Amino acid sequence: MTEERLAQARLQWEAAFAELPRPRFAVMVGGDSGPFTLGAKAATRLGHEASQLARANGGSLLVSTSSRTRPAAVDALQAAIHAPNYFYRWSGASPDNPYMGILAWADRLIVTGDSIAMLSEACATGKPVTMFDLGGMRDIEDESQRDFRLGGALYALLLRWFWRPLTRDITLVHRRLHETGCATWTEEVSYAARVPAETDLQRAVEAVRKLLGEI
Repeated sequence: MTEERLAQARLQWEAAFAELPRPRFAVMVGGDSGPFTLGAKAATRLGHEASQLARANGGSLLVSTSSRTRPAAVDALQAAIHAPNYFYRWSGASPDNPYMGILAWADRLIVTGDSIAMLSEACATGKPVTMFDLGGMRDIEDESQRDFRLGGALYALLLRWFWRPLTRDITLVHRRLHETGCATWTEEVSYAARVPAETDLQRAVEAVRKLLGEI
């Protein structure tokens, strides 16, 4: 995620996004992950909350689903959106994926919390990033708004009670991003940008080089 790649994507997608009102909110949508489920309930909440943010600020949405987004969730999300928008329904047959263009043109980014990759790339832009809780990602939870998936329920039990607990707990990443100011949750009104993650990358490279004895 470099300035050069973003600049190139901005030129490529200018015709598609330039006329949409600012601020432009990217909505990057993943799918089921471990104990977390992106079903119709979560997708509907996401559509409503993102639309409310866009309309309250006089802006628009740049929405991209992914290969992991179930068709029912895509339908629910699109039906719930009530703000000016560009909506991309992922297709493996489509040669023109607007993912980089959306990152380049967005002023603020909303990312579903199931995807650490998308959260990392969003933070790397240096723009304000908001995490969307699919349900169960924090202690604050309304069970009536949570999608049920048998595989997710079994994973949650293993994550919490198995004699050798599973180690892939992505809520640790959520907490760290929140604590360091890299990202907020959707209900938190904060649009402060931070230093692009290139600085984090530079620190990581320097640390690895020290471990290898190169510095």
